[in-house]
Amino acid sequence: MQSFAQRSVALALATVFFGIFSGCEKPPHSETSQPAMFRGDAAHSGHYSGDGAEHYGGLLWRVETGGPVRSSPTVFGDALYVGSGDGQLYAIDRKNGAIHWVFDAGAGIASSPAVTADLVFIASAGGIFLAVERATGHERWRHQFGADVPLAWGRASGDYYHSSAVLGNGMVIVGGGDGVLYAFDPGSGTVRWKFSTGGRIRSSPAIANNLVYAASFDGKVYALDLTTGALRWSYATTGVTLNSADFGFDRRSIQSSPAATSTSVYVGSRDGNFYALDAQGGTLRWKVAHDDGSWSISSPAVDDSLVYGGSSDAHFFHALRVSDGSQRWRVTTPGSVWSSPARAGRMVYFGDGSGMVHAVDAATGAERWNYRTGGGISSSPAVEGNVVYVGSGDGAVYAIRGGDQDLERAVFWDSTMSAGTMVRDASAVRDALHDRGYHLLDARTVGGWMTARIADRHPSVVVFAQDQAPAAIASAASDTVLLRRYLDAGGKVVWLGIPPTMWPAEKNGDRSYSTINWTSPRTILSVDFGEAQFDRYGARVTAEGHRWGLSGWWQSVWAVGVDSGLTVLATDENGRAAAWERSFGGPPGTGFVQLGRYDWPSGALRQLIAIAEYRPSS
Repeated sequence: MQSFAQRSVALALATVFFGIFSGCEKPPHSETSQPAMFRGDAAHSGHYSGDGAEHYGGLLWRVETGGPVRSSPTVFGDALYVGSGDGQLYAIDRKNGAIHWVFDAGAGIASSPAVTADLVFIASAGGIFLAVERATGHERWRHQFGADVPLAWGRASGDYYHSSAVLGNGMVIVGGGDGVLYAFDPGSGTVRWKFSTGGRIRSSPAIANNLVYAASFDGKVYALDLTTGALRWSYATTGVTLNSADFGFDRRSIQSSPAATSTSVYVGSRDGNFYALDAQGGTLRWKVAHDDGSWSISSPAVDDSLVYGGSSDAHFFHALRVSDGSQRWRVTTPGSVWSSPARAGRMVYFGDGSGMVHAVDAATGAERWNYRTGGGISSSPAVEGNVVYVGSGDGAVYAIRGGDQDLERAVFWDSTMSAGTMVRDASAVRDALHDRGYHLLDARTVGGWMTARIADRHPSVVVFAQDQAPAAIASAASDTVLLRRYLDAGGKVVWLGIPPTMWPAEKNGDRSYSTINWTSPRTILSVDFGEAQFDRYGARVTAEGHRWGLSGWWQSVWAVGVDSGLTVLATDENGRAAAWERSFGGPPGTGFVQLGRYDWPSGALRQLIAIAEYRPSS
């Protein structure tokens, strides 16, 4: 999927207040004692615990904010902490997406939280570094950085991020736009030491070997004594020698955050190179040039043998051997890679500017699955267990789950029925889903596919791009037909337009009002369609509908009376269920989903995919 209409800030805050007054103002108590932060640990290895999501299991949840989410999520205990361009810091239940609290930082947040048992640390676009109480979301202390250092070239292209804090040796360390690296006392905010560079610090410092490794827009990498902040060494990248005005874009700044091991420090630069430096002395071990000087902004992940990272305008992601920088594998991406990789199990996860989240094999680069969000991804994924968390430029935070098998996805469309469908964009629905990897089914193959899913019980969904189905799987006369047996076996059907069997079309596509059978769908679906009608009314999304991935409003048809057996995803002007789900005993998110809508423009198609692939936890 590619984009979603953003939910209003008022609605987002209404959701927050609902959570608060439902007794959910505090994250669940966690026994976690180790702090959590950007890139997984203080050394910024990019490693996360758990097996990761080797198989694609669907969308666990999606939470909308009021601005682009460039902040990278941080998981601590049972909660997820993330900032947004709307200036809010969110504490979100990592299992179900419920919002525990929201803190207003007063300016956009494009840094990533560092979290302890007591506090959450975050930097905002207002040049303020904040400590917020983890349990309540109340401010503990703040520090105002100085004015941003002027840019050497005078152009601020891509200056989206702010430094994310690192925790170590009883301090919280972060860089400021004023070019200063600060070490604070976590409890009081007292400055323990500080070190000035010659440019803005947007990169996030790393800690290893009793040193702090930091990079600056002045084109240099610094190693400082962890205890005192004294300079141990610095390294000037090639960018220091370049005049950005000669190129028409910045060739000096370092925006990538260093990743450190016991022997090496790895970091990318806007000069178009990726560097490996000696961790103790700062000498160059090797460097790799990106194509045509493409920025290396992505912060690397590293393991014993490989270092992983992406490239901006060159549109690739690769793995380099730590020994000499030689390329192990490389994959082309549809968008620029500013997102930093997360390593978990046998997989590496990263996002790109097209809005795609990629899951690739760490050893070979083979893509196992992908998921398209509604905006470019600058946020870096975080992994906990078998769930991948990431923010998107569409203003949402996503939780994508793994599973024992890949989610089996299919779309039904048959050319012999195209004249009779009321879904205006049926072929566009078909093409969008087929391009995403959905199996294309027709009247000859849909029955076999459903039968196979009944037998193997794999998690699955079939979307009917036409509001018709062959009689072999759906009949008004029986509840033992294949469609119902597939639902009873834990399958999922997403249906558009006219409810199944209600208003059959002639072969030429014509329909007569006298042939509408208001009761026939009830036999198959156990839903009363007595109030359904073809008149169009405005439909608005419910809170549950937002969790499933819907947003905005549309002209609905065939709404039904609200029934206790339905999960209502949208209501029309008369209070009827305009979009809904009826469970048949399968896992959460399965069953029959009716989306009473004829028109499916591109924005709505992205919501349709979210609905189809929504698979919340039990």
